[in-house]
Amino acid sequence: MFTILSCDPGAPNFGFAIVEFSDNTKTKCVEIRVVQIGLLQSVLKNLKDDPRAELKSMHKEINELVKKHSPDIFIAERFLIRSFRTQIAETIPMMIGYLLKALPAKIDCRLTMAVTWKAKAKKVFGLKKLDQLYTEVDSYPHELDAVLMAIYCAGALELLADGSVWGKLKTQINKLTTKPNLRKK
Repeated sequence: MFTILSCDPGAPNFGFAIVEFSDNTKTKCVEIRVVQIGLLQSVLKNLKDDPRAELKSMHKEINELVKKHSPDIFIAERFLIRSFRTQIAETIPMMIGYLLKALPAKIDCRLTMAVTWKAKAKKVFGLKKLDQLYTEVDSYPHELDAVLMAIYCAGALELLADGSVWGKLKTQINKLTTKPNLRKK
């Protein structure tokens, strides 16, 4: 069994997911379990003031996840700049860099481009855009992206082509959603 902490960075929406993977000896398949999803409450939003307090708060949130779940792998989406005119072009790389430096050395850290993992996910689901998937779950898009990125990192996206596996994941995600008034019992 291994655990992945996956982050889909954004400002103000910085999604994360904790996803566990284990081998089922009976079915000889990898089993996927979404343990926790959410949005970080503390992200770097303001570059006009000293950013260290916001970064420290963000690190505290990630550190609590690391202590609680002991991930083996950390993966984050690399931010590709679409426009230099926005502050986000600076804040996202700063947040990722800060997290990579602050994570314990025993955690394997990886970065991936959105275009890479999303192309693979679109192929598995037979979609031109992932927008349809966002309507199938009661979570924020950044949370679902973090889940899918973890599954991509584990090399298990192909398992989602099986509708029953995707159905189980949707149920897990809907029970864990952080969207107000949507948490399923």
